[in-house]
Amino acid sequence: MKLRGGVTADYEEVRRLSERLARLLGKSGQVRLTTPEGTDLTLSVRDREIFPFYANVREPGACAALPDGEAAVSPVQGTAEGVLVNPFAIEKHEIGFPREPMRLEVRQGTVVGISGGVEAEFLAQVLDGAGATARNIAEFALGTNPACRLGASLREAKKAWGTAHIGIGDDRSLGGSVESPLHIDLIFRNPTVTADGVLLVEDGRIVAWEGDQAR
Repeated sequence: MKLRGGVTADYEEVRRLSERLARLLGKSGQVRLTTPEGTDLTLSVRDREIFPFYANVREPGACAALPDGEAAVSPVQGTAEGVLVNPFAIEKHEIGFPREPMRLEVRQGTVVGISGGVEAEFLAQVLDGAGATARNIAEFALGTNPACRLGASLREAKKAWGTAHIGIGDDRSLGGSVESPLHIDLIFRNPTVTADGVLLVEDGRIVAWEGDQAR
C-alpha cells in the first residue's frame, strides 16, 4: 500500500470530492443506503458534523489514515433502521472478505440480529463479547479515492471511490457519544445513496457534484 493503489491518488481531487460530499450530507436530514444485495438502511444525519478525510496533515495536530479518502458522519443515535446484507468486506481480519451470506437487522440504531454462516456467528460473538454498545450504528461514510483497489486490503476497500461503509461500535472520534471497545466497518460495493431524496451515489458511481459531473 505504500507503493501502489490509494497512496498514488491525486489528493487534491480527493479533497475536492470529499469536501463536496460532506457539504451535501451536511445540508440533509435523512440518508438512505441500498445495494443490489438487499441492503436497505435509513438514518438521520440532521445537525451532525460531517468529516471529510483526505490525508491533510499540513498543520500540527492534524491526523489522517493512509490511504485516505472519505466523507464520514456519526448518525443521530437511535435513528438507523433497516437491514445490512452481504457486506463486501468487514474490517475484522478474521473475516476480511466474507465468503458466506450475511444479514444484519438494525432497529433504533442498534444491530439486533445477525444471521448467516460461520462468519456471521463469529461477528455476533465479537460484538457480544464487547458489550451492548458494540452494536451501535456508529458511522456512515462514502469512499472518495479513485486509486484505491477494492480487493487489495481492507484499508483500501473502505476508501475506494463509490463505496459506502457502515461502522458499528464506538462513535466518539466522529463527534458521537457512544463509548465502545471496538469500531468495525462493514464495506458495501455498488451502493445507491440518497440524502433527503437527492441522489449522491448510484450503483457505485458518485453522481452528485453540486452541478458538476462526478467523473
